[in-house]
Amino acid sequence: CSDTSYQNSVILEVVKHIPEEKKLVIVKLVPDDPFELRLRAGFQQVSKTFLEFRKGTTYKLGGSLVYKNPGNAADRLKFDADVTRFYRNISLAYERPWIGSHPVSTQMKGYSNKYIQPIYIGSDKPLYQATQQGFLASFKRRWQFVDAGITVGNEWMETNHLSVEVAEAINFAPALIDKKVPYIFIEPDVVFNYLDDMLNPTSGLLTILSGKLMIPWQKIKPSQGFLKFIFDQSVFIPLSSWFIGAMRFRFGHIFNHDFNNIMPPERFFIGGQNSIRSYQPDFGPPLGAFVESSGKIQLVPRGGRSLFNFNIEARMLVWKSLGIVIFQDVGALIDAGCSKIENRLLAGTGFGFRYNTPVGPLRFDIGWKWRKFYEQESNYAWFLTLGHAF
Repeated sequence: CSDTSYQNSVILEVVKHIPEEKKLVIVKLVPDDPFELRLRAGFQQVSKTFLEFRKGTTYKLGGSLVYKNPGNAADRLKFDADVTRFYRNISLAYERPWIGSHPVSTQMKGYSNKYIQPIYIGSDKPLYQATQQGFLASFKRRWQFVDAGITVGNEWMETNHLSVEVAEAINFAPALIDKKVPYIFIEPDVVFNYLDDMLNPTSGLLTILSGKLMIPWQKIKPSQGFLKFIFDQSVFIPLSSWFIGAMRFRFGHIFNHDFNNIMPPERFFIGGQNSIRSYQPDFGPPLGAFVESSGKIQLVPRGGRSLFNFNIEARMLVWKSLGIVIFQDVGALIDAGCSKIENRLLAGTGFGFRYNTPVGPLRFDIGWKWRKFYEQESNYAWFLTLGHAF
């Protein structure tokens, strides 16, 4: 008989003499390919009305090239590139799962990101362009229910492609236009994860605490440092085998002397598929305004120093992988004091459909505003994307 048949017969004889409470495990190691290429493609739809389907669509193309185990330490070298109509992200990272004998995940990364904020969803004209370039070192440790980490690095930030008039509309210091400001940053975070499933949770809690300290290391006036804090709490309660109650609360604040010195990418924004779904992404009031060359008054997002957001959903399984959601979103964006917050309260009520897939639910949501703060606003917004709102 062949060598394989002989080996199998020997294994069967050994198994006969193993007690029932013990199981024989045979592991065969097969060398993996050192290189891996991953390609990805997708799309996202965001529109303020059903008549603007094409304008609100963006493609997403990307890829990764991975070099596995270059240092014979379960490490990897990874190059990532992703591009849509609104951003371009490129990075090169080296990752190790351990530091010596300690299970501390380590990452060294260099990156170059560009984000284009459109004047409005579907617009081909940019309101401004923000670039972030730098390098960082990240250290993370995982326990059974807790992940903790800290990231330190150096970053150059620049906001360009905007006029003085637009800068005033978004409350941004004109002296910082086209200025590349270097920052040293420290970013700690802690995650308490008691969910039964990260992609499609049905019970448990998820708590996220994060902070970010940005210190400019060159005297570029009127640039200032700031401290940013975010608290995020999600709760999922199974009310029956087909009915899940879900809630999420978020609060964030930026400690800074002058709001107009905060770079737009670091500000808080509200509105979109993951916050208040009756508003387009980032277009939750208060908004800025400027007059276009045609004489039309254009509303634009300007962000805030403080953020409050509360979401509640009733998630119901209708048939096999198809579900329906009824939701209520409430929140506020504040760029000054917290007085008269009731006059700034934003709210949206709506429903959506979910179709569960191996990579998360395919989601359609539509939400209606409780009231309009500006005449130009639409009464509703809708979204087609992947993954739950929270």
